[in-house]
Amino acid sequence: MDACHHLVKYWNQSYSRVGLESATQEEGSLQMTDFCQLVLPQDNTILRATASQRITHPASQIQIQVEQVLSNLLKQECDLHETVERMKIELESLQGFSTKRAFNKIDRGGKGFLDVSAIRDFISINGSGK
Repeated sequence: MDACHHLVKYWNQSYSRVGLESATQEEGSLQMTDFCQLVLPQDNTILRATASQRITHPASQIQIQVEQVLSNLLKQECDLHETVERMKIELESLQGFSTKRAFNKIDRGGKGFLDVSAIRDFISINGSGK
C-alpha cells in the first residue's frame, strides 16, 4: 500500500477507534479539520492557536520554505505510518505472539487497561526507552 494512502486510511481509522466522527466526509480523504489535526502541534496549545488564527493567504503566496517544511512533515508522517504497519505485520507473524499475552505483559499491575506509565515502564524494561 502506498505510504500516503496508508496515512489517510490511518487518519480515518483513528477517529473511529476513539468513537468520534472524522470531519472527513469521504473515505480516503482529509477535510480541513483533519488536516489541521495532522499538521499543527498537539502539545503546544499556544503555538497551535497562533498558527490556526493567522490570516489566510492564497496558496499561490505560500513561501517555498513553508512548502518544503510541509512536504517534509507529510513525508515523515507517511514514512512513520508505513514503518509502523510493517512492524505490526512482523510482530503478528512471529510464532510466539499473542495479543492477550502481550497486553498482559504490559499491564503488569493487572488493571485491565494500559496507561502511559505502564507503557513507559514496558519500553524502559525492554531497553527501547529514551
